[in-house]
Amino acid sequence: MSKYSFIYGKENRKQLLIVLFALLFLLTSFSIVIAKERTISIVDGYRTLTAPIKSQTIGDLLKEQGIKLNTKDKVNVSLTENTESVPEVIIDRALKVHVCVDGQTSPLHTRARIVSEVLSECGITLSEADIVSPDKNAAVSDDMTITVTNREIKNETITEAIPFSSVTKKTSSLVKGDKKVTQKGQSGARELTYKITYQSGNEASRELVSNVVAKEAVDEVTEIGTASKSSSYETSANGSKPFNYSRVLSCHATAYDPSCGSTTSSGRHAQKGIVAVDPRVIPLGTRLYIESADGGKSWVYGYCIAGDTGGAIKNNKVDLFFNSRSEAISFGTSDATIYVLN
Repeated sequence: MSKYSFIYGKENRKQLLIVLFALLFLLTSFSIVIAKERTISIVDGYRTLTAPIKSQTIGDLLKEQGIKLNTKDKVNVSLTENTESVPEVIIDRALKVHVCVDGQTSPLHTRARIVSEVLSECGITLSEADIVSPDKNAAVSDDMTITVTNREIKNETITEAIPFSSVTKKTSSLVKGDKKVTQKGQSGARELTYKITYQSGNEASRELVSNVVAKEAVDEVTEIGTASKSSSYETSANGSKPFNYSRVLSCHATAYDPSCGSTTSSGRHAQKGIVAVDPRVIPLGTRLYIESADGGKSWVYGYCIAGDTGGAIKNNKVDLFFNSRSEAISFGTSDATIYVLN
């Protein structure tokens, strides 16, 4: 090889190395530029942004972009994934809702898509009476408020008194101006059943569903005398009678009361002024005046009607009706004078 050929070859090698170093520099610079300019797409709900890749993991990249995740949000890739291998990050956001139960409101994030699913997620069990707004089958929207009003329906029965009425009756067994309570009044009872709706623990409405009379009221009966005062004991004791009579009978008198029945053999209602007789001696319907055998000094039964009979009432016997058991027992038995009135 000649001297010049050697030199020429050496120069060529030098130039070749320079060219190679230049190319290597250019390739390295280009790679650095491409690495610095590489970006990644982030889809955050309805928002899409392009972010340059500076971090190694997806989690760090989101932090750099100020993107915060809630516990119910979902990301299409792991937050520990290397950014070099992920072309796109998609964030599926949970919806923010406010659940208000009986006035107490709590915010939460949920992935539920209908109202009933949100309530189930919150552990809220509804009764048939509870009110939900919006409807439990409504779709969930962001920042929605779901209101639950707890209601309870109960039936309640109360008892009310029914006042008794006062009735007055005229009787010839008493003299004018005198009166006597022959039947005490008794209050009745009415059962009222209400359907009551309680809303948030407070009574919201009341509806009467049943009205039943459990016990009828009993009238108070007061008898008012119509007999002339001359038929009282004082007048009888003087021997004069304020009535006309056809005959006088001496009898033995006994007493009976309502425990023996409320209807007499003649069909009349059993009450004071009705007496039981032997119809062979005194026909039924005969008007009478009866007093003690001593001329009315001991007692005066007064005006009455032969309106009843009895198995033990034979011949000159008479059974006087009294309105109470105690009166009949107090009377006992006694000799009596019966005036058969015209």
